[in-house]
Amino acid sequence: MNKTIQRLHIILAILFCFALPAPASADDVSETEVKERTANLKHLVKGLDLGVYIYSRTLDTYAGKHKSLSERCSALGTTEVYLSFSSKSGIKDKKYQAKIQQFIGAFHEVNILVYASFLDHRILVGEKSLDESLQGFKSYNKSSRKSMRFDGICADIEPHIIKTGRNFPKTFKPRWDGKNGYGKGLDNDLLVQQTISLLGDVREALPDISLAQSIPHFFHHHAVNGDMEKGRVSDFLTPCDFVVLMAYSDQSKKIFSYSKDELKDNKKKKSVMIAMKSSIKTKGGGGDSTSLHGAGWKNMIVSLKDVIKNANKHSSFRGISFFEFEGLETMLTKK
Repeated sequence: MNKTIQRLHIILAILFCFALPAPASADDVSETEVKERTANLKHLVKGLDLGVYIYSRTLDTYAGKHKSLSERCSALGTTEVYLSFSSKSGIKDKKYQAKIQQFIGAFHEVNILVYASFLDHRILVGEKSLDESLQGFKSYNKSSRKSMRFDGICADIEPHIIKTGRNFPKTFKPRWDGKNGYGKGLDNDLLVQQTISLLGDVREALPDISLAQSIPHFFHHHAVNGDMEKGRVSDFLTPCDFVVLMAYSDQSKKIFSYSKDELKDNKKKKSVMIAMKSSIKTKGGGGDSTSLHGAGWKNMIVSLKDVIKNANKHSSFRGISFFEFEGLETMLTKK
């Protein structure tokens, strides 16, 4: 009998150990500091729009915890998110549709707008059909309750990544060349013009949807200098309501220098979001020189203050976008 009791005590002890929460990592900051950091960021962006890119991996991490994600974003001062969306699954996959509906519904409950991020360079080179992609978007919104529909589209058609040596269809001829591709009518110019034309097609197909496009900081400069016919911020704002300017750097002075001409030359009020990179590389993994991630949260806040102070002098400044949530959250919760 005593042996049986001893075994029972051992089993209970083992079960108790498994029930204990995992010890916090030495790299984690306290819950109190997380709250202080969160409040600090929200205060800093007060009166501005704050956008955050949210990739599929984050949706997987927060599966079944959609309200936790929306509440964290809201606490940070987020006003809009750019949510990864599969237009193909948006038509056929009921389980996928339900998942997206849950997340959008949760964001709307805390007054955060949701933009679908699904139009990319594959549309430009002909690997995907624009009509089919837009049909997937329209089908999703039509089949969803109003509270679970996308508010708009944030396109990410990046012509500057279509380079020689990468596996793009041979039938699509232009290739981006940072050294020899500039000049009116040359490949870089053609690629940018085709991108703007595609955005015009999106606007025509969806006239009532808010439309944005992510653009690198160097397009405007080359267009102003006469290296390209199109590429100014104003060219993108013909079909779009606003742009997300990818002014990526690990230094605040560079971030603003990449943005100042776009803000100054553009007369449309509240039409430029300055995007800062918080990611651990684009798709996860170590930091890089275009990201603030390696500098840590406190240095990021100092950089953000500096960028906002200078950008606020221009009426075209709309707010700040972070690329992307996973990296931002890691910065928030780690030393």
